[in-house]
Amino acid sequence: MKIALLCPGPSLPEFWKPAADFMDYDLIVAVNTASWLYQCDWLCCADRSIVEGLHVAPRIGYITHDAMREYLPPSAQLDPLPLRLAACVTCKYPLPPEKPTDACAFTFPNALEWSRRRLQESGHTNVCLDLFGFDCSPQALDCAGKEGSHGLPRWKWELPWIKHAWFPGIKVHSRLPLAVLAWLEDRGSWADCEAALTGFHAEADVQQ
Repeated sequence: MKIALLCPGPSLPEFWKPAADFMDYDLIVAVNTASWLYQCDWLCCADRSIVEGLHVAPRIGYITHDAMREYLPPSAQLDPLPLRLAACVTCKYPLPPEKPTDACAFTFPNALEWSRRRLQESGHTNVCLDLFGFDCSPQALDCAGKEGSHGLPRWKWELPWIKHAWFPGIKVHSRLPLAVLAWLEDRGSWADCEAALTGFHAEADVQQ
């Protein structure tokens, strides 16, 4: 079983080519505004503005919370955000002391965990998750031109949850700094990851 997970980083249009890639996957999962650009089977979101901005609804359903039900088509399937709603889940990795939480409020780690569980439950021995558009980008605008809040403090807060949901065999197609990927894959240190992320964002500030 193969899943494509589309994140809304600026590199998404560079790496995801739907005309060539679409038929290669059993499921396509889009996170937030990635769904504004590309057709998907499942949309992972937690904000009604994402649903309101859709041009084409996901083919199967939404990975979201119950409060979003009133904004969704009556026939749409709804799967819960697996980390956000699981108050018993504690992140295995250190979170910033000013941001402690036992439930993940971020959409992408929830989409990652949902994909992991779907692959695990498929019963297939040959499984694959291809991850597109996950950049840890310092850019203010995402792939759809929507302004976001993914500055350096936000990524330092979200990355431990991403690592919490990470699993072996994920293939990354993006402009993610290599030191960040190495940390996610247990091949590098948090210090190197943080330094690379800080440099990535500082370089972007200079260019702006």
